[in-house]
Amino acid sequence: LTNMSDEDINRIIAYRISPINVSVHTTNPDLRVKMLNNKNAGKVFTILQKFKEANLEINCQIVLVPGVNDGVELERTLTDLSSLYPSVKSVAIVPVGITKYREGLAKIRTFNKLESKEFLKFIKKEQEKFLNNLGTRFAFASDEFYVMAEMSLPDYDDYEGFPQLENGVGLMKSFEYEVEKELEDIHKNISLDKNYVIATGTLAKSFMEEIANKAMNKFQKLKLNVIPINNKFFGETITVSGLITGRDLISQLKDIDNVDGVIIPKSMLRRDSEIFLDDLTVEDIENQLKTQVIPVEVSGKEFVNLFRKA
Repeated sequence: LTNMSDEDINRIIAYRISPINVSVHTTNPDLRVKMLNNKNAGKVFTILQKFKEANLEINCQIVLVPGVNDGVELERTLTDLSSLYPSVKSVAIVPVGITKYREGLAKIRTFNKLESKEFLKFIKKEQEKFLNNLGTRFAFASDEFYVMAEMSLPDYDDYEGFPQLENGVGLMKSFEYEVEKELEDIHKNISLDKNYVIATGTLAKSFMEEIANKAMNKFQKLKLNVIPINNKFFGETITVSGLITGRDLISQLKDIDNVDGVIIPKSMLRRDSEIFLDDLTVEDIENQLKTQVIPVEVSGKEFVNLFRKA
């Protein structure tokens, strides 16, 4: 909401465009102007108030930067946004990701393990407060925070229907739940003499190893080798699967052999395409690795069906 005129805002309201996804980051006008380096960025809360008056549904995201918009600033932002409930339906809070391409940009850093733990303690208290006052937990931390803090994910029901899956909030828990449900529905012994590599970001390595073990326990002779891909293209501080490039896949999987395929999440590819962020295609990777590449939606049913129908 930094490049829209009053006319644009009024048009959204007139046409009842909803739900709207807004990257808020902070409701402190001066801080938001500074964070986004945009003189118009300070108007966000006023615009959100207009959307509330028009009964539009809004889902918000906060990219949290340590020492910048966390602490007291985050508490202010959540208080402001919660005052707009139920128009503002939910808030996702994700940690800042820093690439190696930062020449000329402000010096910022990522969260460490201790800071992630402290943040999650804060969010749990905020959720309890919101649950009492609003009947919803309202603000949700992304999976990355739990992995960085080495803490267990919340219970399935605590995600309240997963309104912020696209921001990585509850994606792991939802996927795990779906995989377990699909595996429980298999009531016969299936012998599957197949050997696959699962390529993932370094963030999800341990999680995907647990998922792989669940699948191998159900399908006899199935072998799944989880290989975390270090992000050389954007920098190794980028740990999510969705930003892995084709070149990194090729360079780090070039020595694999005797496999029936490489399984990747479809989030590695551009939307509705078979093209990676560095413009290599799935076919390019297959030609280099001499095996098929199998893009799979982050869906427990599709993941299990890959083996059930093999």
